[in-house]
Amino acid sequence: MSDVFHSARLTFDRAKYHIRDFNSVVAEFIRSHPWAEFIDRESRPGSDIHKVRFERQPPETLPCVLFDAANNLRAVLDQSGYAAAIAGGKVGPTKCNFPFGDSLAEIETHIARRKAGRDLPPEILTHFVNCKPYNGGNTDLWALNKLCNTKKHCQLTAIIINEPHINFSANVPEGTPIGRFVAPDGTTKGWDSEKQEMTLLTVPAGLDPNIRGHIAFDVAIEGVQPLAGQSAIRLLDRMSSIVESILMSTEAECRRQGYV
Repeated sequence: MSDVFHSARLTFDRAKYHIRDFNSVVAEFIRSHPWAEFIDRESRPGSDIHKVRFERQPPETLPCVLFDAANNLRAVLDQSGYAAAIAGGKVGPTKCNFPFGDSLAEIETHIARRKAGRDLPPEILTHFVNCKPYNGGNTDLWALNKLCNTKKHCQLTAIIINEPHINFSANVPEGTPIGRFVAPDGTTKGWDSEKQEMTLLTVPAGLDPNIRGHIAFDVAIEGVQPLAGQSAIRLLDRMSSIVESILMSTEAECRRQGYV
């Protein structure tokens, strides 16, 4: 028998290409220094509030690259199912997609009604279900399917700047407020996501604090629960590792069963 898992491995390689592309675009955006320092002299008369504001958002093409990477990862799983069905002796299998559901009960219901997994070897279907591709099981795996379906059904998932951090030093009087803008809920914070700005410190008007420091930030996925606010780079890495593990273990199980 020919190498039935060849297409799945090629698609996985393509997914890794898109992930590298995504990381490269993010790195270039960070290097472009998309923020500017400024002094807010109006919010608190008699004081200078030193802030950093992001003037540009991540490139609008970045969600496209994210979708390309996620869609290829998702395709690897279906191609693994198809390869396993062919290896198991099915001709023209159609019910061999990787099973996803919002719960284990939903997946089991689809299987019982023969709406999913009908053409998969029983051992492979069991293996797929044991990967917990449902909410509350393997959340990253379940979210991969949701991420792909978002683009198919409505629009591209947004990519936003995520919780920047600034390490800085300054020459300031003792007791100088560091950060501390008051949010609508009454809490004090440094990062204002609505204004895309961070409060560094507040000093008496006219005082030069000679701020020196370094800003670091990440980009996050917005609008797809439970992905909201998570580092997109780290999430793609985790999803890639999960998919690669399923591809390799599926091929290994087919080999153990004598299918390949």
